[in-house]
Amino acid sequence: MFGGKPTLKKTPQIIPTISKSAKQLVVKSLNDGKLSNFEGIGFVQKFEKEFSKFNKTKYSICTNAGTSALHAALATLSLKPGDEIILPAYTFVAGVSIILQEGLTPVFADIDKNTYCIDPEDIKRKITKKTKVIMPVHIYGHPADMKKINIIAKKFNIAVIEDCAQAHGAKIGNKPVGTFGLAGCYSFSKTKNMTTGEGGIIVTNNKFTAEESKLIRQNGKLTWDIHKRLGYNYRMTEMQAAIGLSQLKDLKKLNTIRKQNAKIYYKKLKNTGLILPSIDSNITHAFYKLPALIPEELKEKRDMFVNACVKENLPVETGYSTALYKIDFVKKKSKNTICPVTENFVDRVINLQVAPCLSKKQINVISEGLRKVYNEIDSL
Repeated sequence: MFGGKPTLKKTPQIIPTISKSAKQLVVKSLNDGKLSNFEGIGFVQKFEKEFSKFNKTKYSICTNAGTSALHAALATLSLKPGDEIILPAYTFVAGVSIILQEGLTPVFADIDKNTYCIDPEDIKRKITKKTKVIMPVHIYGHPADMKKINIIAKKFNIAVIEDCAQAHGAKIGNKPVGTFGLAGCYSFSKTKNMTTGEGGIIVTNNKFTAEESKLIRQNGKLTWDIHKRLGYNYRMTEMQAAIGLSQLKDLKKLNTIRKQNAKIYYKKLKNTGLILPSIDSNITHAFYKLPALIPEELKEKRDMFVNACVKENLPVETGYSTALYKIDFVKKKSKNTICPVTENFVDRVINLQVAPCLSKKQINVISEGLRKVYNEIDSL
């Protein structure tokens, strides 16, 4: 962008790390002929059991997407139109979409300026008599402050459904995310810490929530002839579950690589003006991606910064482009609100890749490219 040779000849492709055992299990599912099953047995059932062990919950219910998991978990509560759901203003659009699909009202809380997760203090300000659910998101793999959130939820008798889509393996102390509320929902899409291509899972210790979630994912059917409630076709296939079993075994190793890659960025970018997030000492971060903030005085040049990185073939992107309440179809259905920390964040954030497919050497080179771009932008 400013002349000279780019940092990298080619932009590294961010692809999931799929082991040989995953491919073998997929072939086995194909050979067995059990590609999908109404009851969710075989690899699906085994994956559910193994994920419950991993996440220390009594029940796990596989779905065909993380969005489906959130929708099913929310639908178990039998809420009424007009009931309010509090969620962070900065997260993927799926969270607000399923709220609207249920005819509910999304209420947006601001994010914490240090963790970028939902701010418990703003949750307090947004609670009304209509508030029925708080939906914290463990964004980028950093757990939300579940201790404070649960105190608020208990005081006002509000259910908590955790969005763990980016936080596989994240913990607060020794307790995994997804186990603090009524239910936790994970995504297994291509970019996540562990993947099944597409897929999701609900974890819970509540028997009723588990049983209702199973009904919802199976079109509301208890048996082929008995329909108990409104439901959807949210079932996971045997092939997805086969990949999931292998990915779950590899998760700890893959998360360790993510953490090591993140450490390189912290070291290499220390003396630039880029601001990397602080990490609470009592949590285990899953490092889905590493957000970095352009300094306040350079925020008008954030898009220029990203474009320059693209020209250098660096795997850098902006985060979610807007606060959720500014999306047109959301604006029509939600309360008027403003979340100043979120609005400042979306104007300044860039996402750095820490995926296990990137080697330490590549991360070092990418870091040098980021320094080069920063110095150029800063000097303009």
